Amino acid sequence: MKPKVRYFDAVDADLDDFSPEDPEDFWVPIQVIVGPADDAKAEELIQFTVCTPKALQAAVAREGFLMGRSLVIVDSADMVRIKEFITTEIEKIEAPTYAGVGVQLAWLGNFEFEDNAIS
Repeated sequence: MKPKVRYFDAVDADLDDFSPEDPEDFWVPIQVIVGPADDAKAEELIQFTVCTPKALQAAVAREGFLMGRSLVIVDSADMVRIKEFITTEIEKIEAPTYAGVGVQLAWLGNFEFEDNAIS
């Protein structure tokens, strides 16, 4: 089975017109809605945080450390390229079952059903 990206969403940003105040220093949480490629009705949520190296550096300087799971580290605020990259990474996953796909999705980002997929 393979996952298919349905669409992208964000609570704090308009992804279609994304232009942070400083394109070299930003964080933006995004949500990706995915489902099985062969079932257009099923959908799950994966969350990522897109950020720049400068934003990471500032966070580490402030806190002294930073956990890195579900981060997508970018060199620009080009949301078209960011979406293309995330879509490619998600859609190259393949497993015998959708539960297996879920395990792999949970490695990329915060997967809505990761506790179910891992157990």
